[in-house]
Amino acid sequence: MSEAVRKITRKAVRKPKTEMVLEFAGKQYTMEDIQKKVQGQVAKLYPDAAPKNIAIYMQPETGYIYYTVDGKGGDDHFVEF
Repeated sequence: MSEAVRKITRKAVRKPKTEMVLEFAGKQYTMEDIQKKVQGQVAKLYPDAAPKNIAIYMQPETGYIYYTVDGKGGDDHFVEF
């Protein structure tokens, strides 16, 4: 393969960085910020556990972010935006 073809192939493979931002009530929340907030709460609730899956459900109309840990939720499985 020629050097020119290698350069074109490398450029075609690169993906742009994508950032998702939720805007509501005059504020902005990045998905990274929301994940960190939820992961911090999970670490407090499950200090000795190593969760395999955390599902996050955002409900801007309520002002809360709900989550499940390994498929299980509860009354204390939420954080505020």
